[in-house]
Amino acid sequence: TGRLSDDDFSKIGAVMDDLNSMKIYIDDSIGNSIAELKAKARRLKMESGLDFLVIDYLQLMSSGTFFGQANRVQEISEISRALKSLARDLSITILALSQLSRAVEMRPSKIPQLSDLRECVTGDTRVLLADGSMVEVRKLEGKTPEVLSVDEKGGFVKALAETVWKVGEKPVYAVKLASGRVIRATENHRLLADFDWCEIGKLKVGDRIAITHKIPEPENSVRWPDLRVALLGQLIGDGSYLNHQPMRYTTASEENSQIVKEACEAEFGCEVKRYKGRRTWHQLLISGNGNRWKPAGVNKWLRDLGIFGQRSHQKQLPEAVFRFSNEQVALLLRHLWATDGTIFTRKAGSKGSHRIHYSTNSPKLAGDVSALLLRFGIVARIEKVRKGNYHPNHMIVVTGAADQRKFLKYVGTFGPKKESAAKLEKALKGVIADTNVDTFPEKIFEKIQYLMQVKGISQRQMALLRGTEYGGASHFAFAPSRIVVKDYAQILQSEELESYCNNDLFWDKVVNISYDGVEEVFDLSVPDTSCWIAENVVSHNSGAIEQDADVVLMMYREDYYEEDIESGKKGVTDLFIRKHRNGPIGHVEMAFKKEQMKFLDIEKNRKIEDYAKAY
Repeated sequence: TGRLSDDDFSKIGAVMDDLNSMKIYIDDSIGNSIAELKAKARRLKMESGLDFLVIDYLQLMSSGTFFGQANRVQEISEISRALKSLARDLSITILALSQLSRAVEMRPSKIPQLSDLRECVTGDTRVLLADGSMVEVRKLEGKTPEVLSVDEKGGFVKALAETVWKVGEKPVYAVKLASGRVIRATENHRLLADFDWCEIGKLKVGDRIAITHKIPEPENSVRWPDLRVALLGQLIGDGSYLNHQPMRYTTASEENSQIVKEACEAEFGCEVKRYKGRRTWHQLLISGNGNRWKPAGVNKWLRDLGIFGQRSHQKQLPEAVFRFSNEQVALLLRHLWATDGTIFTRKAGSKGSHRIHYSTNSPKLAGDVSALLLRFGIVARIEKVRKGNYHPNHMIVVTGAADQRKFLKYVGTFGPKKESAAKLEKALKGVIADTNVDTFPEKIFEKIQYLMQVKGISQRQMALLRGTEYGGASHFAFAPSRIVVKDYAQILQSEELESYCNNDLFWDKVVNISYDGVEEVFDLSVPDTSCWIAENVVSHNSGAIEQDADVVLMMYREDYYEEDIESGKKGVTDLFIRKHRNGPIGHVEMAFKKEQMKFLDIEKNRKIEDYAKAY
C-alpha cells in the first residue's frame, strides 16, 4: 500500500546493510538491448564476479537491430540465440523468463506443455530443400536437412535446419489461398502475412500471404535420358500401371503413341503392341516387365521411383523430378500437357479469356505441377471442380498474358498441342499484360509514406513527380503492383523498396481458414534465417526459445484457474522440468506464499503448518 509505519522503517533499516553487502545487482532500466545487456554483464563479471543472470522477462528485451515491419517473432529468436552465446562466453547460468501464448488458457487442461513453445505443420507438408527436392516433413524427422529459405530482402538463400522432430497430435487448421494452395498447421504456426509474421489463429480472410514466385534451378541438378523424362510425363498423364494388371497406355495422338513406344523399347527393352480402340483412340500394351516377384523394365523403374500401383486420383511425381534442371522440367511438363493439358484461344469478339490448363483428379499431382511451374516464375491457380460422386477434378490454370507467354516460351508444347499453342502465341501478340495480378499488400504504403516524410515530399509533390493526377489519400488505398512500387523506389532512392520489387515472393490472398481436425504434427528449426518454405508458402522458424535453452521449466498454479479445488492443491505450484540437456525431466510440487511472493519446500511447509495448527 505504500503506508509504512515507523516500525516498518526500522525493520527496513536493520536489513539495509545486509542487502547492500550481498552480491545481488538489479538493473531496472527499460528496454535493454542485447548489446547493452552483454556490455553490462561483461563489466560486472570483471569488476564483481557474476555467476547467475536472471532476465525478467525475455519479450521486454530488444535486439537492437531492425527486422523490417515490426518483426518481433524473428527478433525474439535473435535474442534467444544471443543469450545462449553470452552464457557460453561468460561461463554463467542465465535464467530467462518467458510468456506462453494465451491460447494455453483456452483449452480444457491449462497445464503447460513443451509443445506450447512450438509452431507445427502436418506430416504431409512438403519442405523445399536446397537441392530443389520437395520432401514431406515426416520423412525428415531426426535429420538436419539443408533447406531453401528467404532472407530479409525476400531472396532465396540456403540454410541448414537444426533439427526436425515429431511434436505429437494437435488441432490443425487449413489456410486456403486464392491460388488454390493450402497449408495445414497448428493455430500458433506463423506465416509471412502483410510483411510481418502472423499466427494462423490471427489471420483474417483477405490478408496477403507470401508464397514463392520463382524457385531457383538446383546447382547440382539430376539428369535423366530425355526419353525417360518424356515417358514419365506420358505415363502419368494417360498410362495405367496398377498392381496385378497389364501395363497400358491409351491415347488418340500418334505423336504421343510414337514417343511412348520408342522410349519403352529403347530405354527398357520392352515389347509394345498396339490395339485399336473406339473412334480415333488406341491402346498400347507394354510387356516384358517381369512379374511381382522379379520386376523388370518399366515396372521396375516405376517401383524404384515409388509411384507404381497408383490409381488416377493417387498419382504424383517422384521426388527426383524436383531436382531436374529447368530444361528437363520443361520437357516433363511438355509431355504432361500433351496428355491431359489444354491450350485454348478465345475467338475474337467472344467472351472469356485465353486459357492454358492441366486437368487431373489427383490433388497431389496438381500440387506437383503447380510447384514445377514456379521454376519459370509462373504462379498457376488450382481450381477444383466436382461432378457427381466422382473424385473432384483439379485444374492447374495458367492465366494472364505474361504467364501464358512464359509457358509458351519456356515450357513449350509437344505433338497434339503444337497447333493450339501457335494460335495462342499469335493471339497474344500485342496484348498488354495486366500488372495488377502481381501486387503487394497495401501495408507497403506505410513504408513509402515514412520515406516521403523523411525526404520532405508531400503527397501532391509525389503525384507531380510520378506524373499522375493528385488524388489525396486514394493514392494509398489499393494494392500496388511491382511497377508502381518500383516507381516510388526510384523517386525516393530506396534500396529497400527496390529489393521488394526484385525479390522472389508473390503475395497470395487468404480466402478461407477452417478447422481441419486433430493430426500428428512436426516441427522444423532453422536458426540462421528463422524461416523455410512449406508447400511453397513462407513459413516461420520453430520455437527458438525451446531450441536454445538447456533447461525448460514451466510453472502451473491450479488455484489460479480453479477457485474451488481440493484443499490439498491450495497454494501448491507445480514445477515441470520439460527439457534438460544433461539431466532428468520430471515434476516437483512447491508451496507458494502469495503474501511473501515466496516458494517453499512443500513437505517442510506442510510440517510447519501442521505444527502451527497443533499449537
